[in-house]
Amino acid sequence: MPPTVPNTLQHDIQLLAAVLSNERGAADRLLREITPPLRIIVRGRMRVDEVEHVLADLLQALWNDGWRKLRAWRQDVPLRHYLSVIACNHCNDAMRRRRDDLADDPTVPLIHRGLRSEAEGEREVMLAQVTECLDKGFAAISPAKQQILRLRHEQGLGHAAIAEALEKSIGYVGSTLARAEVALKTMMTGLCAELLDHILGKRRT
Repeated sequence: MPPTVPNTLQHDIQLLAAVLSNERGAADRLLREITPPLRIIVRGRMRVDEVEHVLADLLQALWNDGWRKLRAWRQDVPLRHYLSVIACNHCNDAMRRRRDDLADDPTVPLIHRGLRSEAEGEREVMLAQVTECLDKGFAAISPAKQQILRLRHEQGLGHAAIAEALEKSIGYVGSTLARAEVALKTMMTGLCAELLDHILGKRRT
């Protein structure tokens, strides 16, 4: 007997099927549903003046190639949870592009322009490297653990709210969250040790 699909998940599956079959008005309904939660994620990660541009770019990326990114959804979690991962990655990419653009722009007053101290510049570089380590550590744990970590620490949901969103027991959420945090800390210990060796090695040269 096939597993019962939650109502929210069933709605997402039916709506996406309508979009992919070019049913009239389906794409507009999908955009109306996904835009508000995506805007919240983008607003929490980007500067105020970047929010609408990054959000529009994200929606365009979802639409590109016949909704290619949405076709990759495995339909095992609500669509908004899958899209939250895409949105976070999209924001990270946008911030990296911004840093690259600033680094390549000779008119921007960076360290070599004399408007920032060397210590401030080193701290900024190290923060970016730690953030990259965190991204790598997060990507190394299972999707189920990633999902619960995001709901808890990015969206600020409590155990009961997460359990309701995922249609799981509070006990399952608590134990999975604890294992996820241990797994992430273990990954970060190794990655940060490698980063520290790299930084100390550079300072010796």
